[in-house]
This record gives sequence, structure tokens and C-alpha cells, in this order.
Amino acid sequence: MKPVLVILVAIGAFTVYHNMHKNTETQASTQTVEEAYDKLQQVENTPKLVDKKGGLLISKDGYGKSVEGAPTVAIYMDFLCPGCGNLHRQLDEDLQKMVDAGQINLDLHFMAFMDKWSTDDYSSRAANAAIYLAEHDSDPSHLITFLEKMYAEDFQPEESSNYKSVSDDQIKEQMIASGVSEDVADKAFGRDYQDWRHRHLYAEALRTVEHVRNLQRQHDHPNGDHQRQVLGYEPVEHCAGDH
Repeated sequence: MKPVLVILVAIGAFTVYHNMHKNTETQASTQTVEEAYDKLQQVENTPKLVDKKGGLLISKDGYGKSVEGAPTVAIYMDFLCPGCGNLHRQLDEDLQKMVDAGQINLDLHFMAFMDKWSTDDYSSRAANAAIYLAEHDSDPSHLITFLEKMYAEDFQPEESSNYKSVSDDQIKEQMIASGVSEDVADKAFGRDYQDWRHRHLYAEALRTVEHVRNLQRQHDHPNGDHQRQVLGYEPVEHCAGDH
């Protein structure tokens, strides 16, 4: 089995859990994680490049082609999440070099659970734009460059009461600056994948609920330091919009 490193820094299992468990707890007992992913496959306008878990694989060989023997780094992100921004500002340049060298595969998951901490569904608009870019531009380096520019300190907006509206045109400028054609950038804001993205988010929420429950069963400290040590990070309350 190929090794997979999952990066949940700033999103984190606990952050996702706290944001979404109220909407999933009532259905978690009647729908399994596998059933939720099966439902994901049934969405009419599913992106062609994503796998059954909603991931977008990138390697030196392009989209959807893994380099044999190279580890896969899975990253779950929300474009409004400040911790995600910190992560990408530190890693994206190195990740691009490692992808180009065939040292890693990237498995990208575009989440949008922070819409309510903007005034204009920024997370959803940005996530849909990123997926559209991948589906209509065959060069993965354009997508990684787009991530770098979206998470740049002078572009990524703050969340909650500090949020300042970001227009589609501003996001489009970042796409074009990343090497994407104007024709593709012009068409990236129709929210083509909105239904699929909602299903993806729901399936991930169920998976997170199941994961947290398993940890709670395995350890006697569901909210304590021991559980945080097991996961290897602290819950990120700021990213969750709790000010």
C-alpha cells in the first residue's frame, strides 16, 4: 500500500467536526460513510478528474496519474481558512518542486465550510473556481500557482467580522496571473460543481464524525490533552470562526 500523508493543519478533524457535526449527527446513525461516498458518485455534474473520495490527484505526469512508489500528500483546504493560508504559504513552493521531481503525489480536496464567515460565499466561489480550473486547464502547475496566489498574505481575506468582500473578478485576476487563459477564467464562476461539492463536504463530515467517535472510544480523554497528542495538533478555534 502506498503511504499517504494527510495534512489537516488548520482545518483539522476537530475543526471540521465542530463546524459540521450538528448537521450530520442526526443522519450519521442511518447513513454510513461508504453510503455517503456512493451518493457522491451519483451527482449529475461530478468533476471528471476527482476520485471516488473527492480528491484531485496531481503528479509530475499530470492530473489523475500517480508516480509509482512516491508518497501521496493529501491536503484538505478552505480558501478562507487562515491556518490553511499559513500552511500553503510555507509549503506550496516546495510542494511544486517535489511534484515536478516525482517525489510526491498531491491529493487535493477543496472544501468550503467557512461560507458563513464571509458575506458572499467566498469559500464556495473560490473552491468551485479551483475545480473548474483543473477541469478545463490541463497544466497542474497552473492550479498550484493559483493556490499560492489565493493564499498570498496580500490577497487572502480575513474571516468573520474582519471579512472584506472579494469579487469574482478579483479571483479571476489571480487565475489569469497563474497562467490560466482568459477564456477559462471567464467561465469559472458559474458554480458548476456546487451540488457535488456539498455532497463531498457532507461525506467528509460523516467521516470526521466517525473518526472522532473512534478516538473517543479508544481513549478516555475525549476533550483533553491526551487526544490532542494522539492527533498531533491543537484544535484551531480561530479558523473555525470562534472569536
